[in-house]
Amino acid sequence: MPNEPHAAAHSAEEVHAMALGNLQGEYAWVLETAQAQAMTRGDRAAGRHRYRRH
Repeated sequence: MPNEPHAAAHSAEEVHAMALGNLQGEYAWVLETAQAQAMTRGDRAAGRHRYRRH
């Protein structure tokens, strides 16, 4: 087997953009999970804070 890299090389800007996108996705998931947990507890404020992805 030839010794080839498994991924294409990316610029620092591309890596930063990908990391930021992943972070925003994780943040949205955490908020959605917190809202779901609040709804199961019957908290009235469960839907007040929403994160909108751009």
